[in-house]
Amino acid sequence: MATHKTALGALVAAAVALATGATGCEVIADFDRGKLLVDAGDLDANPPSDATVTDANDGSPLVDATADADAASDSATDADAASDSATDAADAADAAKDAGPVCAAGGASCGAPADCAAQTTVCITSTCAANCCGTSYEPVRTPCADNQGKLCDGAGTCVACMLPSDCTPPTTLCKVSTCNAAAHTCGTANAAKGTACADSGGVVCDGSGACVASHCNDGVMDADETDVDCGGSCGATCKDTGPQQKCKAGGDCISHVCSGAPLLCQPPTCTDGAKNGTETATDCGGPTCDGLGKTCAPGQACGVQNDCTNASGCAGATYTSPATCPANICVAGTQTNCAATGLVCDVASGCVACNAPSDCPATGNVCVVATCTGHACGTSNVTAGVAPPGLVQTPGDCQKLVCNGAGSVTSVDDGTDLPVSSTACLTSPACTGVPLTPSFTPAPTGTDCTSDNQPPKHLCGDTASVFAGVCVECNIDGDCTGGKTCSAAHACQ
Repeated sequence: MATHKTALGALVAAAVALATGATGCEVIADFDRGKLLVDAGDLDANPPSDATVTDANDGSPLVDATADADAASDSATDADAASDSATDAADAADAAKDAGPVCAAGGASCGAPADCAAQTTVCITSTCAANCCGTSYEPVRTPCADNQGKLCDGAGTCVACMLPSDCTPPTTLCKVSTCNAAAHTCGTANAAKGTACADSGGVVCDGSGACVASHCNDGVMDADETDVDCGGSCGATCKDTGPQQKCKAGGDCISHVCSGAPLLCQPPTCTDGAKNGTETATDCGGPTCDGLGKTCAPGQACGVQNDCTNASGCAGATYTSPATCPANICVAGTQTNCAATGLVCDVASGCVACNAPSDCPATGNVCVVATCTGHACGTSNVTAGVAPPGLVQTPGDCQKLVCNGAGSVTSVDDGTDLPVSSTACLTSPACTGVPLTPSFTPAPTGTDCTSDNQPPKHLCGDTASVFAGVCVECNIDGDCTGGKTCSAAHACQ
């Protein structure tokens, strides 16, 4: 019973608390608990909902049993709400599952990349990740053909180039391929001035994209020059002073002397083995060399008499010092009459057999010619295959007379030496056979050959007979008149 009263007290206390919370009124702290003591037996089986009871043991108020029922009802209601929320969450999950994945704006759902929209370039590949369509870029330099390009740039665009080497090479070495780093488009740039080239008949680039032949005055060392605008194909133009220019051989230098390490053109001296400076001949003549006693011998070039050395000359004759320097050649006075001895005179060597092949006796053989070497006469065989003017050719024989290289004449095939037909019955002149011989094609049987002027012969013989290509009087009886017949000799009788 005490327990029941305690429970009732608790219910009452709870009811008071609820009432206080509901009305906002203050509960009186002190009250007479004795007045709340009620015997359980005095309670109705169904006490009113507002009945107040106290515990008999300690006088504490007991809560109305109805409050317990209400509280239980509220808990049940809360449980129902929780159940409803769980059901709603499950329904939402099922709906989301049925609806498919939530993809980024504009994205489509997929099961494989093939479910996604096709791309307009091979540089972009469709992907399907987490059941959503996406894209990825193909690696740099992947081959492509759209957008007038040929390589992927790694960012989804087909471009013309990534490097200059991707572009079509120019047709001249004087232009080089370029590739715009931002636009990835091909272009060209002019090669440096002086770059070697070989197109358009040129040898170096002019810096404006053209290959030109003139390189000896372009201000740069190019082509085969040994220094700037000198040497090589520019000739002996490299300076030996102020300052000396580089060279590879004497022919590169104005002084014709190239020496040292490195090789440089050297100033002229009277002992360098080259005609240079003020010299009139190699290492002699001119103010500098004359002053050093380096005068020129007979036969060498001179400018004035003082450039010439006293000399004795032809055939042991005694000469006096030259008084003049005629024709700028050093001479040694009056010449001996070499012609009286059947020789010719060379101002440097004396009386000699020859100065030129024409001074030597004729050989009498068109395939052997006279020579003059070291002022001595000799002979030489004409090169094989050459036809000297003295050889008499026979026209139209398909052959040509030439020298054989051993001093004799031989005949060789000449397909241009076509025969000439003497009759209208032989056509298409040609050179055939081995060796080549003249040949013709017989004209068709009965071809008019009155142009041969051989009356009464007037038509070409039967091509199936020995008279093929021959102008005859008849081939058959019908070709004859006056009742005559055609004989075996193709004549009317």
